[in-house]
Amino acid sequence: MNPGLKLLLVIIIALEISFTTNLIVNLILIGFSIIYLLFHHITFKQFVGLVFWPFFPAIGLFVSQWLYGGGIDFGTILLTRIYAYVFLGATFTITTEFVELALTLEQDFALPSKFAYGVLAAFNLIPKIRQEVNVIQTAALMRGTVLHFWSPNYISKPSSLQFSGPKI
Repeated sequence: MNPGLKLLLVIIIALEISFTTNLIVNLILIGFSIIYLLFHHITFKQFVGLVFWPFFPAIGLFVSQWLYGGGIDFGTILLTRIYAYVFLGATFTITTEFVELALTLEQDFALPSKFAYGVLAAFNLIPKIRQEVNVIQTAALMRGTVLHFWSPNYISKPSSLQFSGPKI
């Protein structure tokens, strides 16, 4: 399927379930999404991640609706809506290549070519950025410093690397 049309279809379905409070529709979307993902050979690790990560927000929303809001029925609808969003998004993101999407949006939906190729260039820099972060972490470990993701040493030269030679 055309990635641009697939994106448009996912957005339309997501908007539709945003304004409806129907448990059956949510369960049907979840079921079809799981079947579609299994048909496209989703890995077990990806499937567990899709079930596990939205579990806590979904349970929190369910419990808050059950105790303080619209009751168990509305809480169940909202819980299944979160999973419907997650699995619907997964049907797009797991089965669509980013390069194909950018090129389709440029060709079929009149996205400016400078924007499309700029996004592709930025997307292709991600592996290089990860490699450079690993180099910085390794260099810091050689100096006995552990860098965390919030460390400012990723963007500034640490004081231990300052020139300490003779002053002229």
